Amino acid sequence: MIKVQNFKIETELVPSPAKYSVLYPIDYETSDKIYPLMLFLHGGNGPKGFINQIKTIVRNLWEKKIAPEMIIVTPHCERSFYMNYRDGSQKWETFILSELIPQLQDNLRVYKEPSKSFLAGVSMGGMGTLRMGFKYPSKFGVLIAFEPAIEPAIEWKDVHKRDKFYRKKEVMETIFGAPFDEEYWRIN
Repeated sequence: MIKVQNFKIETELVPSPAKYSVLYPIDYETSDKIYPLMLFLHGGNGPKGFINQIKTIVRNLWEKKIAPEMIIVTPHCERSFYMNYRDGSQKWETFILSELIPQLQDNLRVYKEPSKSFLAGVSMGGMGTLRMGFKYPSKFGVLIAFEPAIEPAIEWKDVHKRDKFYRKKEVMETIFGAPFDEEYWRIN
């Protein structure tokens, strides 16, 4: 049976305690196998119930041997874009890479080699997957981005209004600075 557990981790990098959910392989409790690790980043609507939404799909993939069993972890990152905020108040990228992943590697039976680590995400999480995966190519062996919420431009000034409607100004300024720092957006 697939088991889901929720955990908390104390940190000074993001609002604490930071939360995450773990989806275990079917035989995790009855075997001593080591598994690949997948970080599955949720979309902008938040983590509420996200891991339970994918549980049935994942179980079917495992039972039919379509996908290898692995430990899937969803960090609860709210509407953070999985980034370090411009003002330094929240450092989600740093938290994931320097605190969460090491804790998972120390406390779960997962491979520590980056080649056996997956980074996946949907929408905002897909964007976070691409951004972190391209920024740190040696950290993950596989990137999977479902409908990544990326803008079709390299410069913010070139992003059309129709591609900004779902990004509230307040959210963007919280992450990218107020006034909005176009250079910080471009490099991220």
